[in-house]
Order: sequence, then C-alpha cells, then structure tokens
Amino acid sequence: MHDLANPNRRLVGMKQVSRALEGEQAEKVFLALDADDHILRRFRALCRERNVEYDEVDTMAELGAACRIDIGAAVACLLKAE
Repeated sequence: MHDLANPNRRLVGMKQVSRALEGEQAEKVFLALDADDHILRRFRALCRERNVEYDEVDTMAELGAACRIDIGAAVACLLKAE
C-alpha cells in the first residue's frame, strides 16, 4: 500500500476509481471494509469484470492515511505505469 502515498500514481474516491477501472487505467484497487456494503459489492464486481486485483483494508481511516489525505476513503486505486 506504500505506493498510495504518491499522488501521481493513485486515485482516491468512487468517481475517480470508477473512471480508472472503466478506462482500464487501474492496476490495483483498495477497498475499506467499513465502507457501505453496496459500495464494496459494486467495486468488487467492477474489479472482477475488468480483471483488476483488489485488496481490502480494515477501515476508511486507514486507507485515507495510506493515501496521505486527512479524511477516510472508501476506495482508492494504483494507476498502471505509463
């Protein structure tokens, strides 16, 4: 998860990560287990459809901290190297 600290290599938030998945730009997705169930189901399904690996972290606070933002995050992704 250490790569999430690099703002040039990651996206945070449902809209941005959705766009990255749909545009085949996401390398790996991170989901916070304390996010709403419908969010988790949606992104797990999107990851399976796009053959993108995902990892789960315990809390939104933990994911936000890994992304070096001051708020929690339900979902984040690493972008593919260009």
